[in-house]
Amino acid sequence: MGALCLVSIPYFNASFTKTRLRGVIIVCHSVANNQTMEHYTLQTRFVTTESKGNNLLNILTRLYNKIAYLHGCHLYIINQDAENSDHILVTELWDSPESHQQSQSLHDFQEAISQATPLLAIEPERRVLKAVAGKGLL
Repeated sequence: MGALCLVSIPYFNASFTKTRLRGVIIVCHSVANNQTMEHYTLQTRFVTTESKGNNLLNILTRLYNKIAYLHGCHLYIINQDAENSDHILVTELWDSPESHQQSQSLHDFQEAISQATPLLAIEPERRVLKAVAGKGLL
């Protein structure tokens, strides 16, 4: 099995607040038995106002229970910084950008956004990553 990353295209993400976030999609192809699988990996860093990190964790955990089991979602990890509980990092691995986009159209996602936005000190920082190798990577 090998991995080959070939495509990089501009992408406008759905807005978290009223400002659109810009990113880049890197589509990775894993080739096994003549089958091709695209991957879309995101890492989003949230910084809450003082002492609101645990509130955001509760919102994200409820959202996880809805999104993590959707078709196309292979990884959804919520991390809290061990030294600063107001810093939360979410890592996601999806089949494709389209699978991820469908998750953002869910009512539960939109509700989580409206609950989380007032807790944030700054706009979330989102990075699209290139999935190269790792346990669980299809």
